[in-house]
Amino acid sequence: MALKDGDIVQIDFTAKDKEKQEIFDTTNEQKAIEAGIYNKDFNYQPLTLILGNHEILPELEENLKTMKIGENKNIQINSSKAFGERKAELVRLVPLQEFKNRNIMPVPGLAVSLNDMQGRVQTVSGGRVRVDFNHPLAGKTLEYDIKVVDQITDKNEKMKAIAKKYLPFVNSENVKSGNAEVSIELDGKDFFKSMHGRHHTAVALLKYLDDVKKVKFIDEFKKEDLKNYNKTEEHEHSEEEN
Repeated sequence: MALKDGDIVQIDFTAKDKEKQEIFDTTNEQKAIEAGIYNKDFNYQPLTLILGNHEILPELEENLKTMKIGENKNIQINSSKAFGERKAELVRLVPLQEFKNRNIMPVPGLAVSLNDMQGRVQTVSGGRVRVDFNHPLAGKTLEYDIKVVDQITDKNEKMKAIAKKYLPFVNSENVKSGNAEVSIELDGKDFFKSMHGRHHTAVALLKYLDDVKKVKFIDEFKKEDLKNYNKTEEHEHSEEEN
């Protein structure tokens, strides 16, 4: 049976710049280490995807829908269907003073955010900084080695997979359902880092599980963790002031 929008699947993949054969993303820990892109904060395991939820490149998703569980496939996507062509007008000269005003010392390779645009410093010379605001993968043909590891079809497993997708620190045993309602119990120490993920979790559960009509989050705060809460609040206030 062909995969379709709304299906929840788990995939393993390794993505490369086809020309240079340089890996820029992978679910394989060893490959990430070998490619020099290892991130200690990333959980290297099959990626959970909700098809039709615009989580990956459209061309990649359309190819994925033609695959079967357990199938491996090499997919190549040209730049026009990936991150577009490079645009000369997105390489700009910015006065060095603009960086000084922001207490930034620009050096080649530094990732920067200016006027709501993400870029990377190319050169610094004569009081001017050349910044490339093109996407790092613009103009490149991409190559994906991908495997559909599994499809999640059981309602309870779907519910838990969605919760873990957006709230990776949640205990699956604390994701429960009943009477068209999903309740998710969270440790109070995770309150601040869960704020963004709660919204995405609730939207996905309501959108992709037909019989779910309500999503409820339950926070449990413990007195012994009070010091950690205070430190977190101080950190949050400090970031807001800056």
